[in-house]
Amino acid sequence: GCTKLKEVTLPSGLKSIPNNAFISCSSLTEIEIPDSVTEIGDYAFQYCGSLTEVTGGRQLKKIGYEAFQYCRKLESITLSSTIKEFSSYIFDECDRLKTAGPSSGDYNIKIGFTGNIPDMPFANSELENVVLPEGLTELNTSAFGGCTKLKQVTLPPGLKSISSRAFQSCSSLTEIEIPDSVEEIGDSAFQNCGSLTEVTGGRRLKKIGYEAFEYCRKL
Repeated sequence: GCTKLKEVTLPSGLKSIPNNAFISCSSLTEIEIPDSVTEIGDYAFQYCGSLTEVTGGRQLKKIGYEAFQYCRKLESITLSSTIKEFSSYIFDECDRLKTAGPSSGDYNIKIGFTGNIPDMPFANSELENVVLPEGLTELNTSAFGGCTKLKQVTLPPGLKSISSRAFQSCSSLTEIEIPDSVEEIGDSAFQNCGSLTEVTGGRRLKKIGYEAFEYCRKL
């Protein structure tokens, strides 16, 4: 609640940023997370309405519940491949985080994940366009669930599975091309995608889960 706090220098060697650490620091414009930090706690930067950029954090393992919620000016953050645990609503109401893609590209959220995308990293975010990096083999549970503004997704070649609720309630998504490498689409993966009109690809699919496309009324 330090509403006049504009600048913070975090010490090298810091291991974690506690719950509520910088909540409602509404004048804070940027933050560099030391690479020693492994965890960002619940609500740590919630309501930091002037925050535009988050850098560092190359050894992060966990980001807590609503950690960056209502950071409406946040435009740039990189998610390291080391992160294995996300809580929900991390980027909820972050209006300027509209694009996500490989670290080498010009995206608001730079995706460093390799192998798999963990559960829920982008759930309920304001993303509109996503390009997933090559090298990913699995989208875990609710990876993009509840992203109601998501219009376009590019899935990478080599992807093996789309887990349960991965794109559930992505109500603005109009089409999706499933790479031919994908063998399984999980339960409720595209449930309630009410604008979805076309699904292409998926020539090597072996399993489509329960209610995978339920309530896709325009499909």
